[in-house]
Amino acid sequence: MENAKKDVAKSLDLNNLDLLEYIPYLLQDLFDMGTNPNSVLEVIKKHDIIKSPHAKILDLGCGKGAVSIAIAKELGFKIYGVDWMAAFIEEAKKYAFKFGVSNLCRFEVGDIKDIVKTEIGCDLIIFGAIGQIFGDYKQTLSSLSRCIKNGGYLIIDDGYIDDNSDYSDENYMKHCTLLKIINESGFILVEEKIENNVQDTNKSYFKLIKKRAEELKKRNPENALLFEDYVKSQETENYVLENKVKCAVFILKKK
Repeated sequence: MENAKKDVAKSLDLNNLDLLEYIPYLLQDLFDMGTNPNSVLEVIKKHDIIKSPHAKILDLGCGKGAVSIAIAKELGFKIYGVDWMAAFIEEAKKYAFKFGVSNLCRFEVGDIKDIVKTEIGCDLIIFGAIGQIFGDYKQTLSSLSRCIKNGGYLIIDDGYIDDNSDYSDENYMKHCTLLKIINESGFILVEEKIENNVQDTNKSYFKLIKKRAEELKKRNPENALLFEDYVKSQETENYVLENKVKCAVFILKKK
């Protein structure tokens, strides 16, 4: 349980585990928290990724289900979404009902490190904006590959540093290194879709998060510094995403 909490905190860019209990409140105004559902839909349709009406689709770290629900509503496929945050899963179920796809979406609370040990034969896995909680990028691809059938697909939302940049960050690698690892991990890069609206999205999200943080400061003045640090960390992360790295949706096909 403790390791799972640390993984979730890492995926949410939290510097303090004490923030976990406040995350549902801080992010209550956000539905598509990270990966752009429209980008995922676009590449799925463009490359005809899902061919069978009985395709097995797994959304790991599904959050409030924005991507899963978009796929179900737009394309009519069944999908299984997993997230460690129980509050997110409850929201995902409510949104699925709201959009009329409860019959297509199955959302469950779970540790995705456990899920990948049992799920096999997936036609498509979505691993969006979660980071490398399995370890490094090579370990992440290796863990996910075991769940995907040959010829199946993996969609990852991530960032990288341009090869000619002198910027260094332990959370991101150079583009050439990333492509090398993808190839060595038994995947073919089908497309790399650059996300160009990062700044606008970050600006709107940050405004909502900051508002909720201010509310929490008033309700829990003893933890004011905790919330202030979270806002600062989000501001820093936004700066990095907008100025130092390129954000992209990677479509990978298992060889």
